[in-house]
Amino acid sequence: MKTPVIFDIETGPEDAKTLALFEPEFSAPANYKDPAKIEAKIAEQRDSWAQSAALHATTGRILALGYTMDGTNIEILTEDQPGGEAQLIKKFWRLACPSGAWRTLIGFNSNRFDLPFLVRRAIKLGVRPPHGLLKGRYLHPCFIDLMDQWRCGDWQASISLDNLAKHLGLDPKTGNGADFHRLYIEDRPAALDYLRRDVELTAEVAFRMGVVKPNPNADY
Repeated sequence: MKTPVIFDIETGPEDAKTLALFEPEFSAPANYKDPAKIEAKIAEQRDSWAQSAALHATTGRILALGYTMDGTNIEILTEDQPGGEAQLIKKFWRLACPSGAWRTLIGFNSNRFDLPFLVRRAIKLGVRPPHGLLKGRYLHPCFIDLMDQWRCGDWQASISLDNLAKHLGLDPKTGNGADFHRLYIEDRPAALDYLRRDVELTAEVAFRMGVVKPNPNADY
């Protein structure tokens, strides 16, 4: 059996030219008459839209991907390398599906965010996802989402990784993913440390939930 991969991605907004292609037309409510208030409302809407750009594969891109195969040693891939984001995705596909056979991939909210984002960016960049990623309408059963494990069949249930960590008595996250792309520009080591902790925390949660066996060398 191939060793499972526990992973997490961090994203940021696309370049200004790409964002301009997708930016909607903003408008203030009809009862706004003051030009200054209209302008302020439109600016508020534009800022809110820009803040969410990193959450969509059309307006966002993958800045970094972290993974571990033992819960202790965390590896980080970044788009700041020859080949950029496309090369990052290629490396991850090779890790996830060596010799055409999928490893178990474990993440948090990964079946709704990380994996679809990876696939959609791969399609854009001309990087073919490995065969068998989908089984009809559904993801291959090798993809384990810890959020689904938490739901226990109650699909209306939801929880953040941070709150789940607190519930399990684990050390919480070290920041907010919404700030990652700014931190990635301003303080790259701090940004990658944030991602490293997220991967480590996902591994700790996976162990506590019985999804993976504990690493005897891991400190949890």
